[in-house]
Amino acid sequence: MLGWTPDSRAVLFASSRGDDFTGKLYTVSIDGGMERNAGADMGMNASYSPDGKKLAINRKGQVYWRKYYRGAAQSDIVVMDIAAKTFKQVTDFDGHDSWPMWGHDGGIYFVSDREGNGLTNIWRVSEDGGKAERITSFKTGDVRWTAVSGDGRVIVFEHDFGIWKLDVATRKTRMTGEADPFPMWETMQPLVAHASLAFGLGALVLLIALALRPRVRTSSVAPGIVALAMLAVMPDVATALGTMSAHRSARAVAAAVMSRLGTADVLAHEGPIEQSGALEWYSGRRPVIVDGRRSVLAFGATRPESVPFFWTAAELERAWRRQRVWIVTTRSPAHSLAARLPGARLIGTFGGRWLYGPPESP
Repeated sequence: MLGWTPDSRAVLFASSRGDDFTGKLYTVSIDGGMERNAGADMGMNASYSPDGKKLAINRKGQVYWRKYYRGAAQSDIVVMDIAAKTFKQVTDFDGHDSWPMWGHDGGIYFVSDREGNGLTNIWRVSEDGGKAERITSFKTGDVRWTAVSGDGRVIVFEHDFGIWKLDVATRKTRMTGEADPFPMWETMQPLVAHASLAFGLGALVLLIALALRPRVRTSSVAPGIVALAMLAVMPDVATALGTMSAHRSARAVAAAVMSRLGTADVLAHEGPIEQSGALEWYSGRRPVIVDGRRSVLAFGATRPESVPFFWTAAELERAWRRQRVWIVTTRSPAHSLAARLPGARLIGTFGGRWLYGPPESP
């Protein structure tokens, strides 16, 4: 299965059924029945345009695990006008340009190894062709098995044996299950729109004042215009700061910790010392700082009396084997020491923080 028709009434899929050596694209109704040719003479992957009038197609290609393939069977992105039955090639790289996904921004997203290092990332090209733009920036592992949401806002894909999401608007990626360190874009979008409108109107008034310079004292008017624009966006700034503060607050993770922490248990914070203060404030327990010496405020860790409060990775592993340790970290599981401890349990995610607990008692 490759996707859906824009009306969500049929499934798009590829099949090499019949006598054809190469695959073809078909649709079949969600109510069942006979499949129908989607229009292309051959195809492996495809995605409908939002209006359903075009298809972005891989007409041929190699299997994803055949790295560095360069040859006649390489995959390119081709746009098919379904009614006119015309084709336009929009990429011409001699390697893998696979898994086309039609966005809602006039672009086609796809997976490519065009950087020459054998790694794949998500790229974007206009539906009219032109220079492709890299969207993700993974330095290890591959991007595979991509799919775009019906509204074009999110692309999901496999990377390093995990399921990841790409926010198309912000171009931020994160593994599913990870807490987003920032509020949802839908929450911030009205604030950004209002601030943009205020600044735009301010700039327009300034331009009018400059155009009327012979009759308007610009030097006395301009500061007032700028001040009014700044005052107009101050409520948006205050709301945005409050929203960010609430989303990033350590209150929720501290409450989760204190509901589980025993009197003899140890609370640890992985990461820079400056990120641990709120945890101590809300929990009432001073955490041990793990791997916190790489910090602008970590000069105190060099003093002899601070040794018990700053643990290295080795010290964390020794304590993990001897006693119950609860760890709060701001690092994603792929980069966290806590996530690699034997038997560590991910209790939950809280506004960009992860809480790990000790192994359950037998």
